[in-house]
Amino acid sequence: MYQFMGKDNVRFHTIIYPSSQFGTHDNWTMLHHLSTTEYLQYEGKKFSKSNGVGVFGDNVMESGIPAEVYRFYLIDQRPETGDTQFFWKDLIAANNNILLANFGNFVNRVMKFVSSKYSSIIPEYSILEEPESVLISNVNVQLKQYCELLEEVKIRAALKVVLEISALGNTYLQDNRIDNSLFTNQRSRCDNVVSIAINLAYLLGSLVYPFMPTTAETTWRQLNVWPRSIPDIWNANDILPGHSVSTPEYLFVRIDPARAEELSAKYNGQKGLATAPILLKPKLTKQPKGTAPNSEKKQETPAKTEKNSVDSLLEMHTTTEKKKENHKIEKVTEFSVPDSPIIETLKKEAKPEEPILEGIPAIE
Repeated sequence: MYQFMGKDNVRFHTIIYPSSQFGTHDNWTMLHHLSTTEYLQYEGKKFSKSNGVGVFGDNVMESGIPAEVYRFYLIDQRPETGDTQFFWKDLIAANNNILLANFGNFVNRVMKFVSSKYSSIIPEYSILEEPESVLISNVNVQLKQYCELLEEVKIRAALKVVLEISALGNTYLQDNRIDNSLFTNQRSRCDNVVSIAINLAYLLGSLVYPFMPTTAETTWRQLNVWPRSIPDIWNANDILPGHSVSTPEYLFVRIDPARAEELSAKYNGQKGLATAPILLKPKLTKQPKGTAPNSEKKQETPAKTEKNSVDSLLEMHTTTEKKKENHKIEKVTEFSVPDSPIIETLKKEAKPEEPILEGIPAIE
């Protein structure tokens, strides 16, 4: 079992909770691997929903930016070895310069070419020629590293390997100059290139699925294939000649960089929102009839809840004492706290001729 959590929960899940499991003497599934992270901050501040700082689930929806872009960026910024920062400008740059220009460009380019030049039908092809052999070898080196990184739960590094594989695909298309000229003048070479590229897109869908499932599903839908598991070795022959692909779709769309400033200001905190503690208004004690209020005493608003509790006890005790003096009664029926340790301590410290409230220090 793999567990994922923030660093502040490590002690409980590695010591306290397993100890409780051992104590029951039952056959529990025990901790196997723990993956923890440092803190993700929002443009130099701590995420705070109460203060309006940061972007949360409902904000993601109203931003209009696809969830897949957030998934990619948050994994790319995953604080695995130290605190990281969320910046809108970086999120938009990640979409435009990485997802759109790299992964999305590769899949869309080969899909559109097969759709327009081959009527969406995969032609006969060979994987034995040198350009294809080199690509397959390079991809398998990266594929082995990808699998090892996931076993080690190095999620951010594994995602980068996916992009390196899609970059290999872009380089393959570029080196072979896939265009109308290649299709017209070197048909067999063009057949190999588009078919191997289509197979690589199939592999990329599987590799990106753990991070961006919607992107993977959209890729598979375009290819008109079933989801496949991640192989140990890629042979570039999963999609065979005669297979019909579906309609090309854009995996990603460009986001205007100017939106970064707008979104940054919108989610950077709201003035006056949860910036100070709520102060409780103290309960005022009514003066008994015939007793003049002391004009020199000023009622102070307590700064903390603890002071309210003490003041409340002292007010009740003082009221009882004043009623004894004014009405000359032997017994008091109102609630009092004669045995309270706080009251007893204050009684000892107070001067005999002064009311007990005069000796109470202000509680900060």
